[in-house]
Amino acid sequence: MLQPRDKVRAIVMLRAEGNGGAGRLSRADRQEIAEQFSNAAEAALPEIDQILERYEGRRMAEHPSAVGAIPVETTVGGVIALARADCVKTILEDQNILPLS
Repeated sequence: MLQPRDKVRAIVMLRAEGNGGAGRLSRADRQEIAEQFSNAAEAALPEIDQILERYEGRRMAEHPSAVGAIPVETTVGGVIALARADCVKTILEDQNILPLS
């Protein structure tokens, strides 16, 4: 059973809203939407970093992916705190949820 201070890895999906538009988009429109999405995800990183610091965690990637995902390693308590953050859409397991050896 996991304890609150056990370290785990998770994928944090950031709430990075972009204007997806409707219908078929041009390449330029798709690139603009991707850039807006990326900027919104990047803007969430200071809040993520504060939570990770509080719970002895760290980002496993420097920047979020194109879909707003950032892998992290933190304590179980850190995952719970991340899940409560407004900038987080959802959290996915990056592995079976077991203590790191």
